[in-house]
Amino acid sequence: MKTFKLDEIEKIKTGFKEPEGYFDDFALRLQQKIELSKPKRKRYLSINQRRVIYIAAIFIIAFGVAFIQYSKAPNYAASNEIIENYLAANSHLTDEDWANLLDENDIQKIEVKMNLNNQEIEDILASEENFEKYITD
Repeated sequence: MKTFKLDEIEKIKTGFKEPEGYFDDFALRLQQKIELSKPKRKRYLSINQRRVIYIAAIFIIAFGVAFIQYSKAPNYAASNEIIENYLAANSHLTDEDWANLLDENDIQKIEVKMNLNNQEIEDILASEENFEKYITD
């Protein structure tokens, strides 16, 4: 086979010809066109406004998480049966111990106002079998 040499073959003319000095300033013209076609970036919010928005978002998220945790917290409503079982299990506590556990508001809620005269009190005690226990305590 015959060896192929690129320099020795006849060149085909395309019919196109570049203008004089076209490639001399081509890079400069291309750079100008690129910069003209670049869209200018607009800043809609300043840095301070962004910080305020970030801080507000953090507070909203924090309060949202706290609200969700609060709403998921179990509600311990004590029924009479639970209270009676607790009191029976802690029968070793004296009245003074219970008084120390309660604050003034609790004591005021428990306090019952009865308008009894001495005769009514004597009748109630007389009807009880163990009235001596109430008198000695």
